[in-house]
Amino acid sequence: MKKNNDELSEFVKEKLAKIQHLAPMNSELQKWLSEKKTGLEDKISVKMQKEITGKCNICRHRKARYRCIKCNREVCAEHYWILYGLCKKCVSDKTIEQWKDEEKRLGIDIIR
Repeated sequence: MKKNNDELSEFVKEKLAKIQHLAPMNSELQKWLSEKKTGLEDKISVKMQKEITGKCNICRHRKARYRCIKCNREVCAEHYWILYGLCKKCVSDKTIEQWKDEEKRLGIDIIR
């Protein structure tokens, strides 16, 4: 039992040391970000900030839950690539085929 407590104590000490190491880095990152303002927050359109309501702009059947970052369409989950923030009208068939080919080459299940 003492060995488990010692291991746990050592584990907690390691995690605390990492967290304490991150605190100055976070403050430095915040300082850098404030100095290097990109203005992205100013570029977000009013459309993107509006609440998503109504039906999907593609199928017109399901409730819209997402907004495409390229075209601002409000779309359902079926017509949205969550990973990329894009609706399926903004992603070409050629691109989808390339993704599927890459999925097969890597032997992973990315696209469903």
